Amino acid sequence: METLKEHFILSRYLGIREINIHIGGKYDSKEKTKKRFVENMRRYFSREELNYITIENDELNYSIKDVLEVAQELQIRVTYDIHHERCFQIGKEIDEEQLFLEVQKTWKDFTYQRVHLSSPRYGYSTSYKSRPHSDYIDKDDFPKWIKKYKNVHIDIEAKAKELAVKDICNFF
Repeated sequence: METLKEHFILSRYLGIREINIHIGGKYDSKEKTKKRFVENMRRYFSREELNYITIENDELNYSIKDVLEVAQELQIRVTYDIHHERCFQIGKEIDEEQLFLEVQKTWKDFTYQRVHLSSPRYGYSTSYKSRPHSDYIDKDDFPKWIKKYKNVHIDIEAKAKELAVKDICNFF
């Protein structure tokens, strides 16, 4: 909690509006952990501080639906990590655009919405094996539907960083 409090101070000083975190492990049970997360966030942080927080889905424990449930209770924003959801839902049909639109509602008071995008280093096989990020974004992993939405901040999570962003710009 102390480290997060320090991030709030730094964010205010630098004019940053977001501190993105994950819920974490599931410990004894996912439902109990989500409840404990909500209770702790309410106990240790003011409404002003909670307004900085965005929570992100992960590839092993918390789907975007899980994170949306927690975010709605806390009235905070969600960062949709498309790669994480693909890993979490391997072998299942998912409507990524519909999930995007559900997450978008958490950004209603902002002029943009944040999304994370990456490609798996070794392809999609299992949730665990698909976790490592590739150096670049595979063109087939870039969601075509996202281009029709305005004011979407896409964070490219690739090992080659700026080269990966340049590569994406070249194919659009």
